[in-house]
Amino acid sequence: MPYLPDGKSVGVVTLTNSVSLWDAQTMMPKENLTAMGMRNLWPEVSPDGRFLAVGGLDGYLRVWDFTERRVVTSQPAWPEPDQVDHSADWVWLSNFSRDGSRLLTGNMTFPVRLIVEWEVPAWKPLARWGIELAGGGALSPDGKLFACGRYDGKVIIWDIENGRSRAEMVHQGEVCALAFSPDGRLLATGSNYGTVVLWDTQDWQALTPPLPGHRLAIYCIAFSHDGTRLATSGGSREEAVLLWDVATRRQIATLRAEGTTFRGVTFSPDDSTILVQSVERDLYIWRAPSWDKIKAVEAPERERAKE
Repeated sequence: MPYLPDGKSVGVVTLTNSVSLWDAQTMMPKENLTAMGMRNLWPEVSPDGRFLAVGGLDGYLRVWDFTERRVVTSQPAWPEPDQVDHSADWVWLSNFSRDGSRLLTGNMTFPVRLIVEWEVPAWKPLARWGIELAGGGALSPDGKLFACGRYDGKVIIWDIENGRSRAEMVHQGEVCALAFSPDGRLLATGSNYGTVVLWDTQDWQALTPPLPGHRLAIYCIAFSHDGTRLATSGGSREEAVLLWDVATRRQIATLRAEGTTFRGVTFSPDDSTILVQSVERDLYIWRAPSWDKIKAVEAPERERAKE
């Protein structure tokens, strides 16, 4: 459920697999993008807010242009024909590159996932390659690297320009979720063991041992826009979202919700709100208290400190 850059709307794929815009304050639907159809799964919004791209349950990539108010592309996510029928493949999307010029799609086949790099806004495929045992993935902010987690615990860093592996690391367990920090200096990975690892993207060394947090798998990771916080969502209502301090590597909050599995965790543009969606397609939102409320809670402690 990505926020639009103005922070006023959220792109949501509903229980009927249609696409809607919801009001970010009231969390009520305000516009249905009916032209996008009802075979949608995975939404992403471009950094400039112009495009909302959605991966389909039918092997299609669909893109809504907010400027032109129409669907600007609806095409198979596997543009080069091969011997495999991908019409029933679910389409996974990476994040957009920071400048909005690149987006990756991947299918859900096993053991080899097909990855396609797309040129934006032409929506033409630039490159295509296969990755074995691929789980989650993330595109670096500069659009030059693709970090891919695998079912065997490996994390592979791919060079987008030449399609070759640049580095290989190991995070114990199936690597389900990955995210680059906004400045590109860190990569966070989460596994089905419920642990988080932070990696230095200069030398690809782990900055910490696996950090325990979730009792079950981690399915999504997101950095705050200022890079100071990390949110992880997983497979337990008691630990729907965990919030981490990036500098200290410590868990600072546990956010609970109803449901079974939680994906698509995201921060609002001003980082004051965390949003997550359950597999039941229910939305949960947490807003940070205002500074006035924080000061009111801290006031008694300050008074006691003076005594």
